[in-house]
Amino acid sequence: MPKIGQHAVYLAGDNGQLHTFLPGEDVPKWAADQMGEHCFAAPKHRKGEVETDLRHADASEDDTDAIENDADVTPPPHGGPGGSRQAWEAYARVSGIELEEGLTRDGIIEACRRADVEV
Repeated sequence: MPKIGQHAVYLAGDNGQLHTFLPGEDVPKWAADQMGEHCFAAPKHRKGEVETDLRHADASEDDTDAIENDADVTPPPHGGPGGSRQAWEAYARVSGIELEEGLTRDGIIEACRRADVEV
């Protein structure tokens, strides 16, 4: 099942009942069929036999290498699931930003802003 991305999604079921899907939650097929791709978490990228997802795992240098050639890399969420410091560090590296040692997640986000990289 696909997972919701960084924003909550609200859908009415067949009987009119409102269903709420929060970031990181799995979505049943009936609901996923009604949503656009922008509603879902970033797709997983493959590198060799290792599958990585910068939004839901602590990012490492291998994660960065796995998506370097992906032109559709989007920033991680600012908090919550997938918004770890490691995910932001990997996103900054993929975006070509050199980071100072010891920056917090918020410091990395600010470095991205200063470099005119989408945050």
